[in-house]
Amino acid sequence: MAEALVSPILEQLTTIVAQQVQEEVNLVVGVKKQVDKLKSNLLAMHSVLEDADRKQVKDEAVRDWVDKLKDVCYDMDDVLDEWSSAILRWKMGDAEENTHSQQKIRCSFLGFPCFCFNQVVRRRDIALKIKEVCEKLDEIAKEKAMYGFELYRATDELQRITSTSLVDESIVSGRDDEREAVVSKLLGESRQEAWDVYAISLVGLGGIGKTTLAQLAFNDAEVTAHFEKKIWVCVSDPFDEVRIAKAILEDLEGRAQNSVELKSLLQGVSQSIKGKRFLLVPR
Repeated sequence: MAEALVSPILEQLTTIVAQQVQEEVNLVVGVKKQVDKLKSNLLAMHSVLEDADRKQVKDEAVRDWVDKLKDVCYDMDDVLDEWSSAILRWKMGDAEENTHSQQKIRCSFLGFPCFCFNQVVRRRDIALKIKEVCEKLDEIAKEKAMYGFELYRATDELQRITSTSLVDESIVSGRDDEREAVVSKLLGESRQEAWDVYAISLVGLGGIGKTTLAQLAFNDAEVTAHFEKKIWVCVSDPFDEVRIAKAILEDLEGRAQNSVELKSLLQGVSQSIKGKRFLLVPR
């Protein structure tokens, strides 16, 4: 169903924008108008998708419209993943620079050195892609009126499903090759130069099994033996950096944290991972 594609895109768009604002990470600028329009169009189409999914069974024109919307959703998912990864690399690189740590610090939860990409080029590339997707979606939104879809109540307060690192491997099948690929990447990247900070992105639309794959890799015996510290943290929507920092520190130290000061929490995290190879998975 097309609705299953639009909802995760709306959720991801809301989270990334909130994260960029709250973290003061100005990686992608000058696209506020496009982002607002994207969200507006997505919410408008989300409200008619139940009717569109029903009508496309018998109406070829509606089916073509839904297919075009799906294609744009795939494009948008790729852009949002790229944007989210860029914010993550920027933050990881900034933290590395600020701590001036002379220790061997690793961060692998997903691929490339965060210090080896040109931020200016990346910003421009993401901004152009956002504008291109916005234009495509705008055209699809205009076509929506031709089909007389019935409206259903939509909400912009989409809830993120919480996740943990626990997985019942007995009910998972057909993921061995993918798990081995991720595990190999984790172990391979973290054996590179000690000063490198790495991210490996698991990308794709909601419901295809990204979380399950991350759980399988996180609980792999080789991964557990390789990393001195492993942290799984569920990222909230809206983005709450204090809650996330507290969750990471509680996982690292194995006890509740009373502090609500971000600086204090981050200092605690820095001390806990100092000189250690660690794996952080935010989901």
